[in-house]
Amino acid sequence: MPPEMTGVKHVPIPNMIERHVASPDCRVSHFIGHPMRKMRARVSYPHSPGDPGMSLYFILGVFVLCLFFAILRSLPCGKTRQGQLPPGPHPLPLLGNLLDAPGIIIPQSLDKLASKFGNLIHLRILGRPTILVGSHEIASELLEKRSAIHSDRPSSAMMDLVGASWILLKYGTEWRHQRRVFHESYSIAAVSQFHEIQEQVTRKLLRRLLVEPNNIFKSLCFASCATTVRAVYGITMSGDEDKYLAFFERAIDALRSSLEPGQYLVEVFPWLSCLPGWLPGTRFLRDAAVWRGAIEDARRVPFEEALENIRRGEHEFSMISATIQWFQTKGAISSEDMAALRDAAAMSYLGGPETIASHTKVFFLAMTLYPEVQQRAQAELDAVIGPERLPSISDLPSLPYIEAILMESMRWKQINVLGFPHQSLTDDEYNGYHIPAGSMIIPNVWAIAHDARHYPDPFEFKPERYLTEAGTLNPDVLDPRRFMFGYGRRICPGRHFSQSSLFITIACVLHTFEIRSGEDAPKTPSIFSCPKTFGCEVRVRSAEARALI
Repeated sequence: MPPEMTGVKHVPIPNMIERHVASPDCRVSHFIGHPMRKMRARVSYPHSPGDPGMSLYFILGVFVLCLFFAILRSLPCGKTRQGQLPPGPHPLPLLGNLLDAPGIIIPQSLDKLASKFGNLIHLRILGRPTILVGSHEIASELLEKRSAIHSDRPSSAMMDLVGASWILLKYGTEWRHQRRVFHESYSIAAVSQFHEIQEQVTRKLLRRLLVEPNNIFKSLCFASCATTVRAVYGITMSGDEDKYLAFFERAIDALRSSLEPGQYLVEVFPWLSCLPGWLPGTRFLRDAAVWRGAIEDARRVPFEEALENIRRGEHEFSMISATIQWFQTKGAISSEDMAALRDAAAMSYLGGPETIASHTKVFFLAMTLYPEVQQRAQAELDAVIGPERLPSISDLPSLPYIEAILMESMRWKQINVLGFPHQSLTDDEYNGYHIPAGSMIIPNVWAIAHDARHYPDPFEFKPERYLTEAGTLNPDVLDPRRFMFGYGRRICPGRHFSQSSLFITIACVLHTFEIRSGEDAPKTPSIFSCPKTFGCEVRVRSAEARALI
């Protein structure tokens, strides 16, 4: 376990790194000795228009042959040799349910599918069997109790092309190595070492909201990214033009584009990635080259700068510095150790800010629409915290209504309506239905979060649903944190960090500001999703609150 945090200023790591080597090629100085530079993707296409090495007739012949086998593979079939598949919309020859794919990321379409076919739905998207799971009970049974079967990740040709296969590691040794790094960095005990950083960044957010009350969402995005970059890399971001905010935004856009379901035939025909980029229909190769550069920048540049700061002794406490210290206690630091740390840090960098900012945005929307919830929360804060100080993360057990607001902000509306897909390693049976090996199993998070069996009036924002009459958390109500961060062995390892960041933001903002509807606030908000933008204003609650800021 990394040592306890004694502060966030210049934690020394004496004689760092170079005494601990696994081989001449594994010295950490090998990773940190290069000056920081922007990493650019270089994608070369194997053939040019005049190259006789790839005949157009050959390409067409291979395409026709693959098309023939794809048609055979995709012919509608409700049964396999092993048994009945779960119900679902009728697949088309060759296309399967490709035309349904864009709809599965739209809550309205998911709602219609669930109403017609139930909580276990079979689709065939780009030749791959896909199972949508719409209840917590089924998801828990398959992905937790049967995690030995359903803990793989599906491969993605586009993710390979953009150089992001490290995000979707297959179940195996490399994944377990990466997971061990995550566990050491983000266990409940380890995350407590980052609380001071989270509280410091939140205080800066309050000052920014005071100065720029009409620029809320930009401030939230910056704060969530600044918290993560400082905790992970020990780097303090300087402002809205900071390069690490730009790296994050470009990489997130690239990943979203790469992961859109049903958009790329290369997912069905991986050999398309070998075609020359000048052929019609291969724009995805040129797009992938650009996206690869954006993702590689986010993966390597902050990591290399963090290591360089450690080498010079000018670092703050961070996930990187603490994990390197932990590696040292185990002996020689291998190249595999450093690769696992680099990729775990990059996944934190790309996943953390998005999660924190999206849930915080939902919280702000709820406060504009449910002022009575805001008033009750502020009454709890006034009674427990008082006007003399700001809340801290250690106050969480004493603020059950604030915690209930956090839980309801996660449940009420989702930015991403589907969970990350799992993949079945072997055939399985559930409730008389056959789940073929290689199936993608995707939790329908939106359906689970709006299951009226667990959440009566699911489209209303009601934090009190999680509380007993005595005002304590009710263990009989399904906690959204049990499904919002994934299931089983693939559960998000950074969930404790995200929760503490979200809690301190909610508590401090409510303690110091009133959140009000702006001119563009939705009068009748969609019951399905959170709008991308909406009118929202903050005003400081009192002179005492202003003094705290």
